[in-house]
Amino acid sequence: MKTKIKELYLKNHHEKTYEHVKNVSETSKILALKFNLDPKKCEIAALLHDISVIVQKEKMLQYAKDLKLSIYEAEKRYPFLLHQRLSAIITKNYFKIEDQDILNAINYHT
Repeated sequence: MKTKIKELYLKNHHEKTYEHVKNVSETSKILALKFNLDPKKCEIAALLHDISVIVQKEKMLQYAKDLKLSIYEAEKRYPFLLHQRLSAIITKNYFKIEDQDILNAINYHT
């Protein structure tokens, strides 16, 4: 799974974002142990929390509309705010992750 995640970031020319999520995943594993959480779930959520970067910022709003999401006024003005919800959807649909702990962590990370 980690290889597939990395490949998706790199294939879409998001090397810096991949480095960011990789660093977040290392920190999340440490925090998971400190707070008695599942380190594997935290690692996966951290690696995927910004996966919607593969959608161009200019297309995020249209993508959300195509998915029939309810869109808040702030998201209309600043479509990048959609990235957390879109990341959760990509995680579920592309990576076939159904775990609600992981999806919620991604969906609400901002």
